[in-house]
Amino acid sequence: MRSVPLAATVMLLAASVPTVAAQYRDALRLTDPNQTQVAKPISVWRVAASGVGLGLAGFAVGGLIGAGLSGKCTSSDECQAEGAFLGAAVGGTLGMALGVHLGNHRRGNYALDALTGAAVWATGIGIAVATGSESATWAAFVFIPIVQLVTTVAVERAVGRKRAKALPVALSIVPGIRGTTSVAVSLRF
Repeated sequence: MRSVPLAATVMLLAASVPTVAAQYRDALRLTDPNQTQVAKPISVWRVAASGVGLGLAGFAVGGLIGAGLSGKCTSSDECQAEGAFLGAAVGGTLGMALGVHLGNHRRGNYALDALTGAAVWATGIGIAVATGSESATWAAFVFIPIVQLVTTVAVERAVGRKRAKALPVALSIVPGIRGTTSVAVSLRF
């Protein structure tokens, strides 16, 4: 007598497993291979404004941290100024890269953006130091952030466009009948 309810329960569970597995598969799917997601274009001005905003914040915070870390200098006040300058440069570069990356909805590559900004900064400072003229140094401090912003935005948007054209991949995690899980990867052609 007990075998009939047990058999009915097993059959009911066996019949419901595909439905439950399909629900889990849809819930855990990272992307839907049947839907084409078209990314909305983002204004270059919005990306640049985000870069300027976080760049200024990073500049201020980095300058304060740099001055604070070099505050124990005993040689002169120039030590604190150098620390504040380097901290502001690092903070401004990283903040600008982060602002551009977030403003572009993280479609590019933050590390590449930060490296681009650092390379522009190092090149600009190198040119300013090599010329030795005070007017060239002041011009570099105005020109460097502008070139940093333009190149960082260009790199972020180019990488974002390249990633958008990449082949979409969907990953699904499907629970099995006996407590196992399977991973399914699908490519859309």
